[in-house]
Amino acid sequence: MGRSQRHKVYIQGYAADDKIRAEGMVAGLGSSVANPPKSLFNYAPGVRAPTISALSPNTSAVNTGTKTVTVTGTNFISGLTQVEIGVVAVATTFVSATSVTFQLNTAQFLAGVQQIKVRNGLYPSNNLPFTFT
Repeated sequence: MGRSQRHKVYIQGYAADDKIRAEGMVAGLGSSVANPPKSLFNYAPGVRAPTISALSPNTSAVNTGTKTVTVTGTNFISGLTQVEIGVVAVATTFVSATSVTFQLNTAQFLAGVQQIKVRNGLYPSNNLPFTFT
């Protein structure tokens, strides 16, 4: 009785004493346990899963260079929304809460269908097909 309870905090697999700040373990991002960067935990109160309604274009021939694809939907968040082709995350440019773009290198795919989705941290959207011919 009278003994304070201690809790361990884990950041990327490292245990941090609850009395210290975890700035050194966050690879110089200048954040602390009290203020983690979104990219570390990918969770923020009020964040909802995005939805996607269209891809433009939604088809391409293979080996025809790099194309800019626009994803239209809802709940996109600057600095958090990420496009995925299958299970691979790709560089994403935030345009607005309803639009993001990404570069698609058509030489990296065979003919067929790839599923495209976006993710707000831990929250994935629905999938839409992108067809390679």
